[in-house]
Amino acid sequence: MERYNGPQFQVVRKFTRAHPDAQSSLDIAILSARFGILSPSECIPDYDQRVTREQAAKIRPGVITAIRQYFQNTRYQRCCISLSQDYLEIIAGLEEIIPPTCETTYIRGSQGERLSQLFNWLYADHPCPTERQIVSSGYARLRGVDIRLEPEEVLACGRRALISQKISPPEPKAWYVMVDEHRVGPKWLVSQISGLSEQVFTTTDARRVLAALGVEVHRK
Repeated sequence: MERYNGPQFQVVRKFTRAHPDAQSSLDIAILSARFGILSPSECIPDYDQRVTREQAAKIRPGVITAIRQYFQNTRYQRCCISLSQDYLEIIAGLEEIIPPTCETTYIRGSQGERLSQLFNWLYADHPCPTERQIVSSGYARLRGVDIRLEPEEVLACGRRALISQKISPPEPKAWYVMVDEHRVGPKWLVSQISGLSEQVFTTTDARRVLAALGVEVHRK
């Protein structure tokens, strides 16, 4: 687990550090182009090998056998698969192995979207570190703008904006706030209460502001 240092591995390592109690219920299988299926604790040398059609065909039988053993030994409730297309071809037919009672999520999209989806999957039943650290104070500062609002005032501002705008805000991707029966993105809502353009701050900034104001932000 320490050998690989891509962004997704960093997300997983951060999660296991933040929630060591969750490790007993989380099984991680690493698909290596050279070694096939690895457990996080296996020691391997540094290497550099791309997936070729020949290598994929060579390791596929062992990979499928190893994955089958995972599902034979444990009754999983959820399964998350995050692989590029080349690696997905190695596990083609996996749907026949995973029991129908196991909820399966495939991570897809751009690098940022993949990281967001993986983050959401890991933290589905656990609080995010940032959410636990931020305490509601009724005050936030963003790009030089002071914001002092009660939670109901924030939601009321969002409600007025929804009524007055002719075009509905874009569908939230990973995070959302409930304004009555509407799901709105944190950046959109913070833009309404601050007067700032969504282009000048990030979703993380928006979540921080809303948490400081006591407004709950949900994950999709």
